Amino acid sequence: MPKVAAAAGRAKAQSTPDAIASRISLTEAAALVDAPEIELKRAERWGYIKRGTKGQYSTPSLIAGFCRYLASGEMTVADAALLIGNSAVWAKKLIDAGYIARNTRGNVIRTDVVQGHIRFLRDEERRTSLVQNESGLRAARQREVELRIAERERELVPRDEAEAAMDVVVGKVNAEMNGLAARVTRDIEMRTKIETEVHASLQRISEALEAGSENLASGGADAAADTEDDA
Repeated sequence: MPKVAAAAGRAKAQSTPDAIASRISLTEAAALVDAPEIELKRAERWGYIKRGTKGQYSTPSLIAGFCRYLASGEMTVADAALLIGNSAVWAKKLIDAGYIARNTRGNVIRTDVVQGHIRFLRDEERRTSLVQNESGLRAARQREVELRIAERERELVPRDEAEAAMDVVVGKVNAEMNGLAARVTRDIEMRTKIETEVHASLQRISEALEAGSENLASGGADAAADTEDDA
C-alpha cells in the first residue's frame, strides 16, 4: 500500500540517534505520517500506537505502529459503508447476513468488506436470475394447462384452421349452386330466375361468413353479445 511504504520510508529517514530519542506532539505526528489527527487517534485507540508519559509519540514507535494500522485494513462499519458506496445500515445488513465479519472491537477489515460485498452481489444476481426463470416456467406451465383444458373441451381451434375450413365449405357451396339452374331446367326464363335467386343466396352466405370471420378475429365478442341478447 502506498501509505505503508511512505510511512516506512519516513521511519528509515528518522532512524538517526537524535530522531530515535525525539518525542513529538499529535500535530507533529499527524504531519509526519501524512494523516488526519482523528485517524492517528483512532490508531491509538485501537492499540496500534502509544503515547509516552508526556502525551507525546516516539518517532520510530509511531511510524512502526501506524504502518501496522494501515496494513491491517481495519476500519469502522461507517467507513466500510463509504467504501462500498452504501449506507451504514446496508453494511450492517451484510454483516448480519454473514458476508462481512467483525473483529473483537466490532470493526471490519477492508479486504473482507470488498470480498463480502462481491459475494453478496453475485448471490443476488443468481437469486434474481432464479426468480425470473421460475416465474417464466410457472407462466409457461399455466399456459400449457389452459391450452390442454381448452383442447379437451373442444374449445381450442386455431384461427387459420377455422378460416380454412370455412373456405372449403364456401368453395363447395359455390360449385354446387352455380350449376343448379342448368341442372333444373332448360327454360331460359326459369333458369334466369333460378340464377338470380342463387346469386342472392350466395351473396348472403358470403356476408354471413365474412361477419363470422371478423367475429373470430375479435375473439368472439359479437357471438357473446348475441347470446346475451337472446337470453
